[in-house]
Amino acid sequence: MYQAISSGIAPEGLDEGFLKIAQEAAMAGVTDLRTSVDALTNVVNSYGDGVYDMQYVSDLMFKSVAMSKTTFRELADYMYQILPTAGSLKLRLDDLFGSISALAATGTLTRVGTTQLRQFLIEISRSGDKANSAFLQASNGVPFEEYIKQGGRLVDVVQMLGKYAESRQVSLRNLFGSVEAGNAAVTLAKSTNFVGMVDALEDPTGAQAQATAKMADRLGFRFARITRTSMNNFIKLGQVLKPVF
Repeated sequence: MYQAISSGIAPEGLDEGFLKIAQEAAMAGVTDLRTSVDALTNVVNSYGDGVYDMQYVSDLMFKSVAMSKTTFRELADYMYQILPTAGSLKLRLDDLFGSISALAATGTLTRVGTTQLRQFLIEISRSGDKANSAFLQASNGVPFEEYIKQGGRLVDVVQMLGKYAESRQVSLRNLFGSVEAGNAAVTLAKSTNFVGMVDALEDPTGAQAQATAKMADRLGFRFARITRTSMNNFIKLGQVLKPVF
């Protein structure tokens, strides 16, 4: 409870199911309560109070895990690298996690993917950067932050930049000043899963519950197997120690 309050959750909010969500997330994510609390509150706090609720964030994270080659623990450990940037730009969470999932699906480690995507967002939104200039031309002068505010999606941003690069007969990678940002752009542009993953995250409802139920079944099966093994061992021991008359 102290960990939750110190992470920015009001004490009265703890009565509304937050601890239950965090505890189930810890079990389903095969981690501890402190890690799940940090993971969930880091996301919520990065976007500001009242923007996203805890259950939605947890469902989104577990949906991402189910679709891709990442884990809840990896998201918990490395999303901090990109959340301040994504939150300041008000990037939609389904776009954010969909992008991380798409990168992970190609084999990009989560710790690498979060760094790459952060640099992509920085360069495309920072005045004076090559990527920012390219986007302004591709969007007819609409700044990236304003484009997102108007409902623009990251999938469309990548496609726009790809078409712009093609029209200028340059590599998409060359629109960026860093290797990290260029790699993120190229990987997402080539991904066959990017659009589908983002679409799937538009409604992640129930993903945490499904992950929790699956883990409970596994734990129940393991307990039953341990119990059967122990009983069999006791039976064998009894046969060995059985007195002979």
